[in-house]
Amino acid sequence: MKKILFTIFTAAIFTSVLGAQDFDKTESRNQISGALEKTTDLISEILPENSSLLGTQPDAFIGKFIPSIPMHFTAGTSFSGTFIKTETLKDAMTDLSNGISETLKSGNATNDFNISFDLPANIPVPTAAFTFRLGGIILPVDLGVFGVSTFNGLVKDISFDDFKAGLDYTTIGFDLRYAILDGTGLLPKFSVGGGYIYSNLSLDFEANKSFTTNSTYELNGLTSEYSADLKSEVNLSSKTHAIFAEAQLSKKLLIFEPYIGTKLFVTKTTNEYDWKYNTFVNNSKQDDLSDSDKKSETKDFSTDNVSTQFFGGLGIILAKFQIALNGAYNVKTNYWSVGLGLNFKN
Repeated sequence: MKKILFTIFTAAIFTSVLGAQDFDKTESRNQISGALEKTTDLISEILPENSSLLGTQPDAFIGKFIPSIPMHFTAGTSFSGTFIKTETLKDAMTDLSNGISETLKSGNATNDFNISFDLPANIPVPTAAFTFRLGGIILPVDLGVFGVSTFNGLVKDISFDDFKAGLDYTTIGFDLRYAILDGTGLLPKFSVGGGYIYSNLSLDFEANKSFTTNSTYELNGLTSEYSADLKSEVNLSSKTHAIFAEAQLSKKLLIFEPYIGTKLFVTKTTNEYDWKYNTFVNNSKQDDLSDSDKKSETKDFSTDNVSTQFFGGLGIILAKFQIALNGAYNVKTNYWSVGLGLNFKN
């Protein structure tokens, strides 16, 4: 009987020791991944917003270039930004920090771990592009194109407290517009059309922290305080394809040209996240103090991904130079965007 009780007691102790060292990280992993999924959803909502203003110009159409000599065109640069609340991004980084802290605490490595990440409550997400628009051949149709890319690794090592960040951004777009009214006399210019925008944004975050383990932390059968290093990486990306229909009104008044319009978007998005953190104690990686996860999800074109944007602004014409001040509001996402266009106009 004593042997049986001793065996049960020993097994119970052995099981409890195993449980302490092989704890479940599912809850913290799901918390981190869920927060990052919300962040990629936010990015995919922003991309069509600020990209769409890059191709916006005051003229509802710029006219045909045959029989016009020289041909009508505009060329220049555009800038835009969509204002967002940073709560989602800050929450994601807080959840990452809390998830790591839970793992280190459960593994008896340390009770005091935190990664700092702070941003203003609201920030504009900026973008820019080179633009070109060409007047139609015979028919009152014009074609506009825009595009820009940061190229791989151009923007990196931006510091946010304990984090370093980098981004890669590419956007290209085009549209075709057909003139319904040509703006002669008291009538405004009025055009309808449609187009396509592709945007790809990748964000990379990296944080490294050094700490000292608890004095009761066990390594290779010995308990002591050990030097430890934690390295974390977060990679987020969103690819967005947007097809849109548009209508625009404009009227030139001396050197000014006010304009209003609307766009109806339907989008397809592919969102991805990939995160990991690895803990090294005495330069040896500890799997029980490390974790990772990743996911890729595609949302195809559907009625659920339809949104309406209203835009408008003021053009200022100074000889062959045109300044465009833009503003836009998306009814579905409740995002506001602003833009600036600087164009040579012929």
